[in-house]
Amino acid sequence: MIGSRLHLSMKWKLILSFSAVTLIFLVVALYQGLQINQVESSMETQKTEMEKRITVSKITQLLQELNGVENSLASSSDLEFVSPFKEKQQTLMDELSKVQFEKDTPAYEELELLKTQVGEYTGYVDELTNTIANEDLDPMTILEQMDDLHTKAQVMNQEMLKKNEQLYTAAADNAQAAQDQSFTLLGRTTSAAVYAAILVFILTFIIAGMLIRSFLAPVGKLQAAVRKIAEGDLRQQINSPYNDELGQLSHLFDHMVEQVRGMLQQTQSVASSLAAYSDSFQQSSSITALTNQDIVRTIQEISVGADQQAGESEQSASLIQELEREVQEITAYTEDMLLTSNKANLNTQKGSAAVAALREVS
Repeated sequence: MIGSRLHLSMKWKLILSFSAVTLIFLVVALYQGLQINQVESSMETQKTEMEKRITVSKITQLLQELNGVENSLASSSDLEFVSPFKEKQQTLMDELSKVQFEKDTPAYEELELLKTQVGEYTGYVDELTNTIANEDLDPMTILEQMDDLHTKAQVMNQEMLKKNEQLYTAAADNAQAAQDQSFTLLGRTTSAAVYAAILVFILTFIIAGMLIRSFLAPVGKLQAAVRKIAEGDLRQQINSPYNDELGQLSHLFDHMVEQVRGMLQQTQSVASSLAAYSDSFQQSSSITALTNQDIVRTIQEISVGADQQAGESEQSASLIQELEREVQEITAYTEDMLLTSNKANLNTQKGSAAVAALREVS
């Protein structure tokens, strides 16, 4: 049956269609938001690595400056260079504390080794300072110790510069990796936006086609049925399987056609009854006419026999009785004719009422 099948109304079709498109936009927006957060995190990492590169560059400069102060101290044996060395040493330690790498990575191990080397380098310079300040040693011993400590300090300074260069390379590689990750995430976000736009366009086109088809198909059937009915064919039925707005309109149309067909059948029945009563009325009229002719003929016979009434009293009595009988028959026929006329008028009124009701429904 028509009502046994579940069909959505036009309102719910539109609501579900727009909800599907909105859901796609929401999913794409959430995905893009996630990608943007990852891009921001990657750019923050890139910024951190760039700052780390700058700090490592400062460390390189400080190591070179420490090397210069140490050379001046070793060559001049002037303890006035100790204070500038200590200041630059403290600045170097502060800059080293700013550099951070993830644990269990080569860069982290190199950073820890560099801190250890800075400690050894500082120890060599402190021994050099103590040697210069020691007045108990003879000049040759002082020169030998100074030369040995200076050589160790120079070697350590070169090793520290190499380690610091490796840290700079590691920071640069991390910054480049973060930059590449940012570009990759941006590319994914752009691709997702393009694919989402294409998907939304295709889905919107499909939904629009389905909605147009679900609207035009019932309307086409309704137009075809109305055209057939306008041509006089009242057997047309849409029989829509849907229960939406157009389906309900089709059901009402089918019901209207059935009502009109029933009224036409009733009108035809009334017309047939009117025809039958008309035939009966014609028969009664014919009988009445014949009776009237008998009455006229009888009256003529009475008029003719009036002259003979005196001598033919018995015959006059017989004729009078016959006249009385015929008058009674005429009265009976007249009553039948009146009854038939009343029935014909009543049927005519019913037919007129049915025709008026049919005209109003049509």
